[in-house]
Parts: sequence; structure tokens; C-alpha cells
Amino acid sequence: MKKLLILLSLCLVYLEASAQKTGQQDIDIQASIDDLMSAQDGETFDEALYENYLELLNNPLDLNTATEAQVRSLLFLSETQIKALLRHRQEQGALLSIYELQAIPSFDPITIQRLLPFISLSDPSQQIDRALFKRMLNNDNNYLIARVTRIIETREGFLTTDSSRRFMGDPQQYYLRFRSSRANDFSIGFTAEQDAGEAFAWKPDKQYYGVDFFSFHAQVQNKGRLKQLILGDYLLQAGQGLVLGGAFGTGKGGETINSLRRSQLGAIPYTSSVEHAYLRGLSATYALSKNFQLSPFFSYTHRDARLETDSLEMVLATSRPISGLHRNMTEMSTRKQLGESQYGIIGHYEGQQIQGGIIYQQMHFSQAIRGTQNLYQPFYFQGREATNYSAYANYTLYNFSFFSEFAKNHRGGYGYVAGMLGSLSPAFDVALLYRHYTTDFVTITSNAFSESTRPQNESGMYWGFKYKMNHTLQVSAYVDLFTFPWMRYRSYNPSTGHEYLLNILYQPNKTQSYTLQVREEVKERNLGIDHPFYLTGLGKKHSLLLNANYTLAPGLRLRSRWQWSRYALAQTSMGMALMQDISYDIGKLRISGRVAIFDTDDFDNRQYVNEQEVWLAYSLQAYTGQGMRRYLMLQYDVNKKLSCWMRYGHMHMMNSEFMGSGLDRTAGNRQQEIRLQIRLSL
Repeated sequence: MKKLLILLSLCLVYLEASAQKTGQQDIDIQASIDDLMSAQDGETFDEALYENYLELLNNPLDLNTATEAQVRSLLFLSETQIKALLRHRQEQGALLSIYELQAIPSFDPITIQRLLPFISLSDPSQQIDRALFKRMLNNDNNYLIARVTRIIETREGFLTTDSSRRFMGDPQQYYLRFRSSRANDFSIGFTAEQDAGEAFAWKPDKQYYGVDFFSFHAQVQNKGRLKQLILGDYLLQAGQGLVLGGAFGTGKGGETINSLRRSQLGAIPYTSSVEHAYLRGLSATYALSKNFQLSPFFSYTHRDARLETDSLEMVLATSRPISGLHRNMTEMSTRKQLGESQYGIIGHYEGQQIQGGIIYQQMHFSQAIRGTQNLYQPFYFQGREATNYSAYANYTLYNFSFFSEFAKNHRGGYGYVAGMLGSLSPAFDVALLYRHYTTDFVTITSNAFSESTRPQNESGMYWGFKYKMNHTLQVSAYVDLFTFPWMRYRSYNPSTGHEYLLNILYQPNKTQSYTLQVREEVKERNLGIDHPFYLTGLGKKHSLLLNANYTLAPGLRLRSRWQWSRYALAQTSMGMALMQDISYDIGKLRISGRVAIFDTDDFDNRQYVNEQEVWLAYSLQAYTGQGMRRYLMLQYDVNKKLSCWMRYGHMHMMNSEFMGSGLDRTAGNRQQEIRLQIRLSL
């Protein structure tokens, strides 16, 4: 295996040396997303966030009408660039062409290249002179997506004779999505999904309407003082995410500066198929004056939960699964068992330099949630009610942006975050963030900046910078120091840790880019079952990433990527993965594929890798063990209205008698998957 890795490495070096410049501008969407999420692992990957960016690809942000908060949510632009764009729009009027971005100070070719897939420009001369219903009927941005996916090998859940564990549905996964939208005007749509093994049924008394998951939203915007109204499923993001953090927030990753500050997006439609991350009900934003808005919200939905009766015959929710799988009687017994209602209000002030507001949130559950019995979880949420308050403030001074939020819950726990983003020069950006979350600070709907998966039991200081040495070379880095006052998962002692990342991007032209990324993460962790007193040691993980994107000829794009890691605790282990991607356009046909080989000693060195997918789908693979991963995808645009995809994936593991685990296990050391999708523009 290692000899094969070395041989393939030499082949990739030869291909890179042979890459020639072309004059054709070629937008690599997957590379743009990887720039924001390049340091992914199992603890930080946010599939709802990933789908938000995929949705932007289909509904690009209109730079002529977007608010400052919406522009900031893209995470590609520095404070200097945001101010320059808004100033240009105010002084020169609406942008007439994407190429006009080159005339805005501080907009460099690398930034513009990253922006292109996610932005659009409306015609400034076009007037909205038709009724809302007619605009919906005649809207150009209407689409319907239908998708079916199947693992070819038969999984254990379809073979078992245990009636409580056997899957009730067929082996295909089905997905259907419709959306019609116009930027800052309206949006309406639905998403339906049926996982493999889930049965089609019509049981209204059990909230089962044909498919297992169904989501719907209808939104109108900018109707006088009513800035927006959403009915159905939505996300809420306000402040810095300490209480309401439902949307864009990548945490630490490839982007070291702009991802720190959360944007004041308020309510946005929910279009994902993730079954645990949405609010369902109503949200509105009403402008009381030019500068002050009120946003009340209400949500009532049912979450998955396992209910048990204690010795006092009280029904308690002992766990809350988030997989969204309901394939057999055991999994169905947890489906939508816990009623959740929440309501609240956001008061937001928007001034020239100062923005701020307050948040109130009240939550109720139909059954009491019982706290876990683990040593590290005594402060996790329990009970039937929760109340959260917060206040946030942002201040902009020249090219510096200061932001903060303080939040408190009904149990007395509190958390706060304060930070600064700034541009010391057009080429040099800096960031600083401090956060402190007490051990009893529990907010269920938060998504604030933190080292852990939730903002709790943590204090930390983050420094970051980005320096554009010239128009082709960019260096970015961060250092994060953190402490955990109480025990945490796999670390049964109060502990400290640190992390640093260095990212060097070289982009000599529009068709080539090369990335080097080095990362170190140090945390204390239990030494294992051989140490019954939960002794801990210092676990050190070092990671290295090399990535090259290049165009050999018009329509022919290649990507080479090598990842390596080493983890040291009681022993030292290593892992690596090597990938070669190719994409070739032949008229209306696009062919994309990958060959990846990997060799990891253990689960601590699993290699997380994004794969190119069909439109509005995502695939994050965790390579572990020894094996090979391949996929081939065909996209054919029949005409402007109809596009078709076919994707075939193949995983081959060395020295293995089966693939997967539990009910998803398949016999043999190979697993194949096929996916078909059509997109119809209406």
C-alpha cells in the first residue's frame, strides 16, 4: 500500500509540472467550499451549514440588493472589502457587471474567483410591477429536484429475522425538493426525504404523511414595514449564536478571519433534509422605525426521543437521537415522541456604526428530559422548561469591526464572547476573539464559536491573521488556547489545550491554485480502560495537507490532494490519504471522478474528505483502515430546463470481511453505491 502511495505521488508531481495556463476562466465550486471548511473533522462538520452553501449556489446572493449582514455571511470578504463594496454601491449605484468588482479597491483576483459561484447581479432597470402571485408564477428561478440513491450490496437490516430490528422499507433512498424564490422578495418550497429502509405510510395520528420527513416554507420580504414573514420551517440566527445560532457559522477551519463573526441574518427558510435542526411555525420581522426592528417567533414541532418510565411512574425522555433514521420498529419507537415548543422575540437596532439588540427565548417540552448518568455530563440540560436571555452589540470603526454577546439561562449559567476583526492594511487582516462559557451554560439552539461541539464548559482566546503578500500568494494562520474547567467527553479531568493552523495559498492565475496547510491540536484525553482511575495524558495530533487545482486544457480540470496525520498519546499512530480528481467537459456532458487510496493505523487518524456530488447534495467520507475509494459522476444538461446526473461510488477495504457496522453492515470487503438525479427548471 505505501509503495503504491509513493508511486501515485510521483505521478501527481508529473501531472502538476505539466499543467499549462489557459485563458479560460474556470470556476471550481468544490474548491470554494473547501476553502471555508478545509479543517473538518468528526466533531466540527456541520451538514446543515454545508447545505446552506449549496443552496447559495442555486440561489446566489444579489450583490445589488444584499444587506451588509448578508454580504458578511458569505465569509469570503474582509471588513475592508465589505465597506468598499457598500461604498461603491452607494456612490456609483448598482453594479452593472460582475467584472465591475475588479474596479472596487481591495478586491483581488483570488477573492473575486471565490465569490463568483455564490453571487449574482439584478438588473437595476428592472422594476417589480406585478402582483406577488404573478411574480411567483412567472419567476425564472423555479426548480424541482428528484433523487434516488441505493447501496447495491444488501445490508444486515434487510436480512435479519428479528422483527423489531428488520428494516420495513425498500433499499432506495428518495429525495424530492421544489423551490421558487426571488432575492429579497419571496421564497416558497418543500423538501421530502425517505431514507433507505424507511417505509412509505399514511398515519396522520403518528405525523406520518407518506414520506418519513417533509419540510415546507413560505416567505415574503420587504412589504412596507413588514421586512419578512416566514410560515413553516426556518432557521434563526441572531447575535453571535449564543442563544440562536441556526445558520452560517463555520468555527475554525480554512478561513481564519471572516468566519469568527456571526451575521445578523434573523430568520431564513429551512431547505435542508437534516431532521433535527429546524424550527417549525412562524417568524416575522417588523420595522417600528428606520433603525429598530422587532422579530417575534414561535415554533412547535416533535423531536425524536426515547421515553422511559421511572420508579415513580413518570415518563422521561432519556435520550434524543438525531440520526433521523426510522427503519425498523426499534427506531420507529423514538420517532417524534417529544413535543417541543419555543417562542421569543428579538429586538434589533441598526445604526450607522452601532448595531445591537436583545433576545428572549422560552422553551417547553411535553416530557421531562432526564440528565445523563455520565461523569462528564452532570450539567447537561434536564427538565421540561428552559429560558434564555442575551444582549449583543457590534461597533464598526473605520476598517475594524467589534462584536460581542452575553447570554444567561434560567439555571444561572452564562456565556459571553467578544471579538474584533480588522484590516491593518489592504493586505493584512487580523482577528481576536475571547469566549467564556460556564459549565452550567446550556442553550439547545446555540451555534457559537467554540472548540467543543457546544458552547459550554470552556474558555479560550483566539488570534488569527491573513496576509496577502502579493496578488498570487496568501498566508493565513491562527492560534487558539482553551481550557475546560470540568470533565468532558473522553477526558475525565479539568484540562487545557491549544491548536494552531498555518495555511499558504498560491494562485498564479485563474486556472491554478496550490495549498499547503499545517495543523496541530493538543488536548488531554483518558488513557483508556487499562487505567481505572481515569488517568489522562496529553494527546497531540499533527496534520498536513497538500492540495493542487489546475487546468490542463479548456474544460479539463485536475485536483491532487494529500492528507497526513499523526496522533500521539500512550502510543504514536499515523494515517494518510492520497486523492486524484478529474473533471472534463464535453459539450453538454461533464465527467467527474476520483481515485483515493488511504492507510490509517486507527480511528484517531481517520481522514475526512469532501467528495464532489450531484447538485445540492454533499458527501463527507471518513477514511479509516486500508483501502481504496473511487467514484465516477456524469452530468448531462439536456437543455436549459433539464439536467441529469448519475454517480457511482465504490469502496474497497483491505483485510476486511465486512463493510460498515450494526444493521448497516454488508458482507465482503467491497461496497457500491449508485445515485441518480434530475433537475427540472420550471
